[in-house]
Amino acid sequence: MKWYERSLVALIALSALAMWLPWVWHRAAALVLTGLDLHEFIRFMGEVRTGQVRASALPLCAPLLVLALTLAGIAGCSHWTVYGKGTALALAAWLVAVIYPPLEQPKVLATIWLLLLAAFVAMVFIHPAACFRVALLAIAGLAASVPPLVQFLVLLPALDRLYGRPVTVGVGFYLEAASGLGCLVVGLAAGAVCRPGRHFSAAAAIRQG
Repeated sequence: MKWYERSLVALIALSALAMWLPWVWHRAAALVLTGLDLHEFIRFMGEVRTGQVRASALPLCAPLLVLALTLAGIAGCSHWTVYGKGTALALAAWLVAVIYPPLEQPKVLATIWLLLLAAFVAMVFIHPAACFRVALLAIAGLAASVPPLVQFLVLLPALDRLYGRPVTVGVGFYLEAASGLGCLVVGLAAGAVCRPGRHFSAAAAIRQG
């Protein structure tokens, strides 16, 4: 993997890490909300339940979902050992397990499992060129960061009203924003230096014998 590919994967991982950090900060520990807490918390918000504020757990799951797909794709196209690939796939499966409680939608989760399998199999047989991988990773990084940021900003006025005062935005939100911005910057920088090249196709190799 090139430096820009490693940087993008690290930024996607940071995007997922941000969900374990505070998004709403308060001096009282019981009132601090991490990104993962928001998954469950929005269910009990009156304005969300009455439909006054549109909110869903799915956008808040995006960083974990994208990291899981990224790990599955890397396991498919990398030259790692069987143990390395197995570890990446196991971590991807664990991330999906973390996503399960806030979603509790079997059809959505079944779709996620199929996407993980498709990402792994596709990378095994296509093994795309570096430029294409960079484009995919940059788009994935933005897809990880933008949905939870937008969802949080939609929820913010309702959170202010619920807390009775403007809430203090936590470090998790800013790390998520920095990760998304980083993916954009690295993607553009990589696009300036990356040159299309030949890539290996397992399917083509099989046809050639």
